[in-house]
Amino acid sequence: MYQVLQELLRLWTGKYPVPPHVMPVSHTPDDEDVMFEEEPQEVVKDTVVEYGLLTPAGNVLWNRFHGRTFETLYARAMMVKVLKKTAEECGFAEDDFLSRYRWQVRRVVTETVSGGQFPIEDPEIVGTAEEESE
Repeated sequence: MYQVLQELLRLWTGKYPVPPHVMPVSHTPDDEDVMFEEEPQEVVKDTVVEYGLLTPAGNVLWNRFHGRTFETLYARAMMVKVLKKTAEECGFAEDDFLSRYRWQVRRVVTETVSGGQFPIEDPEIVGTAEEESE
């Protein structure tokens, strides 16, 4: 499926596809087969703001780079200091070097719908011994 999406994106945009870390997550067919109760018991929405470092190559490194996270103001300020130090050590003009990087921000909204509770050995959830031997 991923290869088909890559080819479609390449044909559509005339470029190579989006890197895997920004591709949509696919669900397994087994997850889609689970029956939910008639009425969802609870819907929970969660919103998270994520920060990414847009590199000169055009890649966005979401949430971390070389073990450094971007989750807090302090962490992002430290990343700027690292870039400044890199520019200095490589002999680049600091302003020119930093102008090649940008922060990319996205809001990720997750909606969780409770499908109810099932007995621990429910074959709809865990399958059956016959399925495992196939």
